[in-house]
Amino acid sequence: MDISHPIRLAVLVGLVAVAAGQAPALLAFYLTLLCAAAFLGLASVAHLRAVDDPRPGTVAEAGACAAMGLLTVAAAALRFPGIGAGDSTSASDALVRAALAIAIAGLIVPLVVEGRRRLAAGWTARSRSISRARQLPL
Repeated sequence: MDISHPIRLAVLVGLVAVAAGQAPALLAFYLTLLCAAAFLGLASVAHLRAVDDPRPGTVAEAGACAAMGLLTVAAAALRFPGIGAGDSTSASDALVRAALAIAIAGLIVPLVVEGRRRLAAGWTARSRSISRARQLPL
């Protein structure tokens, strides 16, 4: 299986992690921990991709996946004490939502960076063609 953009899969995992907050405490802890493992696995895949292709967009994806993994591990650690009492903390929900926001930002940032690069390349090519046209003898 080829994962060319791990951040796309990370957004889906983030949605699962946010939905886990509505589950009972033990299931929420289990799903949050599974999502943390998925984020950290995606972070390693994104890191390998960033090593092969060190553009700013791929590096941003790797950083976003790593940050999401760390936030979700922290959320699971906050949910663990609530298993016995059957409650969940709002701090863990906030951490998981922050991880989802990072996933969405990590999805958008590479697109913006690539668009700006293409726009700058287009302007450079256009200015070169205009300067060449001015240099042609009439």
